Amino acid sequence: MLPISNGALPAGCSSVTPENCNKEETFSKFQPKVTARYDLSEDASVYGSWGIGFRSGQFNQSGTAEAALAGGVAGVKDVVDQEEVETWELGFKSELFDKRLRFNTSAFYTTDKNPFYFVFIGEVGAQVLVNIDEVELYGIEVEATANLFEGFDAYTGFGYTKSEIKDYATNPGAVGNWAPYVPKTTFNLGAQYRTSITENLGIFARVDYERRGKQYWDPENSTARSALDLVNLRVGLEDPEGVWALTGTVMNATDEVYNSEWVVGGFSHAAQPRTWHIDLRYNF
Repeated sequence: MLPISNGALPAGCSSVTPENCNKEETFSKFQPKVTARYDLSEDASVYGSWGIGFRSGQFNQSGTAEAALAGGVAGVKDVVDQEEVETWELGFKSELFDKRLRFNTSAFYTTDKNPFYFVFIGEVGAQVLVNIDEVELYGIEVEATANLFEGFDAYTGFGYTKSEIKDYATNPGAVGNWAPYVPKTTFNLGAQYRTSITENLGIFARVDYERRGKQYWDPENSTARSALDLVNLRVGLEDPEGVWALTGTVMNATDEVYNSEWVVGGFSHAAQPRTWHIDLRYNF
């Protein structure tokens, strides 16, 4: 149970009598989860799971709903409803070839009620949170990790998600469209090598490649971000016993230019360009 309050004073409120302006809500949800697994052999198993989760509601500025409705925009609320998710999953897990290959796959079906979405409403003159009343998602995920030789591991993964807006009071015309922010496909590939140089000194290197498929920014599917490719690099020295490590990291090594956020109306946030940092870790 999570109480949330907003101490901001909306239009018409006085700092002398803020108790008349404060907003307070309590959000709660029972969140059960059930998982069952069956071992096919010592190296493989299948499983199924069902669960419910939620995210607490939020606040828009006081008076937003009234202003939006006066401008002909329905579905906007001063208090945004909590998000509730129900997910079913079936999967397969295995460790093959004397545990040198790990292969997992799963399929899922999710019903997402009241997911949050930022929208710019001209009648209000602000960016506000609204609920997309219901979204349906289903898809598959596949991942594999292989120890190709001593110290060298390679891995890959692929995911496909089909999303569909089932109900959207703010704009019923968007029903049937893809949900915003959800890439249709994701793919990753990488490798890591770790070895000892001396008895007290080791070296490691890692490269990660990620491809994020096309995604839409809005429920109307009027704007989209094209598929993009990201590469991250890591290299470092370490104590083989794990006492310390000195690591250099380069994020977005190819300096891919893209937006991490975009809202209809022209509000955008550019993702970070190529960045690097050095970390020193020591365990006492």
